[in-house]
Amino acid sequence: MCENCDLIAKLKSGKNPYFLVETKAGFLLLHEHQPYPGMCLFVCKEHVKAIYELEFHTRNEYLTEMGQIAHAIHDATKAVRVDIEICSSKDGHLDCLLVPRQEKDLEALDYKPAFSLPQVQFLDDRNRFSTEELRDMKERLYAELQKYFPKAVPQKKGLLQGMLLDKIFDGVRISLIDRRGNVVAYVDMGKRNRTERVLSRTYVSEAYRSKGLGTFLLDEAERICAQEGTTLVKACSFANR
Repeated sequence: MCENCDLIAKLKSGKNPYFLVETKAGFLLLHEHQPYPGMCLFVCKEHVKAIYELEFHTRNEYLTEMGQIAHAIHDATKAVRVDIEICSSKDGHLDCLLVPRQEKDLEALDYKPAFSLPQVQFLDDRNRFSTEELRDMKERLYAELQKYFPKAVPQKKGLLQGMLLDKIFDGVRISLIDRRGNVVAYVDMGKRNRTERVLSRTYVSEAYRSKGLGTFLLDEAERICAQEGTTLVKACSFANR
C-alpha cells in the first residue's frame, strides 16, 4: 500500500488527530509540521500521480474543492496569501499542500513561495502544534470550512450538550444559558438594515473561556445570516482575530 493510501485508511478509521474533513474528491488534514501555522494537506481519493490523469469531472471537482479549501484557510488564518503546491507522494499518489503566508514570513523569503524554505526547516520537529494549539486551529478551520462543506464538518451540538448549555436567539442576541438560567456567553448581532447585521460584541464568562464557545457563537451568527440572506459585518475584536 502506498503512503497516501495508507494515510487514507487511517483517516477513515479515525486514528489521525490532524484529520479535518472528507470531501467528494479528497481528504483534508493539517500537516504534522507547521512552519506556517494552518498548513494543510489535501490528498486525492484516487491513486493517480498527476492532476491530468484524473477523469475530467473528478479533476474539476478536486481543483474546485482545492480553491474552496484555500479560501477557508486564508480566512481562518488571516493570511496574506495561500501558496499551493500540487504534487504527489513518493509512491505516486496525487496530493497538494496548502500553505498560509503572513507578511513577516513573506519578507523573510523575499516573497518567494513557501516551498523555497529548506526541507530541514520545513520538516523541523519544533514546528509542531501543542494539543491546545491543534484544537484551536481545527476550530478556526472548521468555522470557515463549514461554508463550503457543511455536511462534512463536525457539528457543534455536542459542545453545548457536554457543558449542559442551551442556546437562545431573540432576534438580536444569541445567548448560551446554563441550567440555572445564567447567561455564560453571547454575541450581539443587531440589524443595521434589511441586508446587513452588525456583530458588535462577543462575550464569554471567565469560567467558560478557552472551550470553543466564542467560535461556536460566531459560527451560529454566520449560519443565521446565511439562512436569512443577510451579510454579517464583524465589528468586534474577537470576531476579527
